[in-house]
Amino acid sequence: MSEVNLDDDEFQPGVQMQSMSYVFNTRKHLHIRRLSGVDVESEEFKDKFGLIHAQVQNKPYDCDYCDWLATGLKRIFSCCKCCPGAKKRYEKFWCSALVGYFYAKMEWIDKDTNWTDLTPADLSKIKTNAPAKLTDIEILK
Repeated sequence: MSEVNLDDDEFQPGVQMQSMSYVFNTRKHLHIRRLSGVDVESEEFKDKFGLIHAQVQNKPYDCDYCDWLATGLKRIFSCCKCCPGAKKRYEKFWCSALVGYFYAKMEWIDKDTNWTDLTPADLSKIKTNAPAKLTDIEILK
């Protein structure tokens, strides 16, 4: 199954933004959190989002096993400081890292958040800065 990139309708390597209709029609299970309190129609939002998108467009997927291991060890040993997690990266992303990058750059979460080692589980619990607000998890299918 190939994935369609919203930017140009062609397959690209790395993390891709997908239309909700594509995601809904191709996934068996779909759990979401909705973002509210953000005016996505404002010029300020569009400009800032566009700049961030331009920074990450066509970046490769983060296949660095050291990042994966560091993130996993940080989760296992979260009670101590022995595992600092993966180093913050700008040149490649995995899915939850890309979401975290956008959230940090949009200032919806702490701008110093290390998005590189964010996991889907982290995003399911992440707290946002006002006025941005994430709903509880909804199961769509």
